[in-house]
Amino acid sequence: MLAHPEESLLVDGRALSDLKQGVTLEVMGEDSMGPLTPRMKKLMTARQADIHYDVDWTTLGEYLGKLEKRGIAPNVASFVGAGTVRTNLLDEADVQPTAEQLRAMQALVHQAMEEGALGVTTALIYSPNTYAKTPELIALASESARCGGMYIAHIRSEGDRVLDAVQETIDIAAASGAPAEIYHLKVAGKSNWSKLDAVIAKVETARAAGIRITADMYVYTAGATGLDAAMPPWVQDGGLEAWIGRLRDPGVRARVIADMRDPNPAWGNLYLRAGPAGTLLLAFKNPALRPLIGKTMAEVAAQRGVSPERCGH
Repeated sequence: MLAHPEESLLVDGRALSDLKQGVTLEVMGEDSMGPLTPRMKKLMTARQADIHYDVDWTTLGEYLGKLEKRGIAPNVASFVGAGTVRTNLLDEADVQPTAEQLRAMQALVHQAMEEGALGVTTALIYSPNTYAKTPELIALASESARCGGMYIAHIRSEGDRVLDAVQETIDIAAASGAPAEIYHLKVAGKSNWSKLDAVIAKVETARAAGIRITADMYVYTAGATGLDAAMPPWVQDGGLEAWIGRLRDPGVRARVIADMRDPNPAWGNLYLRAGPAGTLLLAFKNPALRPLIGKTMAEVAAQRGVSPERCGH
């Protein structure tokens, strides 16, 4: 239900890593490659890492048309990102839309649906998606439903608050009329493993009551994400550049570390439940840090003689 070849297909349309495994359809989601503003295009270019490409499209439809024109091996489909639409109107700030802005966000969803989007998608553990409250998501899902589309989500918590997050998704489906899907359903952290039966029961109970909700799972015993999922949303307010700027302040870093160690965080801290020994470092933008790839945060911390939360400094 979810793949992330959005950038790679722009430079190598063969998609061999998937085709050789028999995968012929790439369904893109969480965030989307449009609709974009000039500022979003500028930041997308500046934030590129290993894959470099020209951001010469604006709408999701134009991006999909670019793939089609250049020629690609797999079939592709895409959702429109609720976070992408939010950023288009509100930038990457922790603010709430006015009624007028919310109507404009719905109009962008409608446009993307007319261009072929399968529905609205979001990833609620990541900023700025996490700043969206349930009524905003209901409004966007309602527009998707009006166009015959879905609401599909990386839910707000896959750990301590997973039951609340599943209920939020059920509520959005019920209120919007959109069929809902939970991406990669799981429970993160050993202390939460016992909740899986209750999670599945909650979905099945909603289905029995007539709410159209489904879920998909992968069968791996580990997940992969960025370390943004290990830091509190407040430090990421305003986007990557503002986040990096704040972390240069020793006082801010101390506060971030305290939040990362909080045993009862108000946000989905995946690092807390995995622990430093269970957090494997896999990729870095900074070439100087690439020798750390394949080590755990605990190993790097011991090597450097610092706490795990400081091992990347």
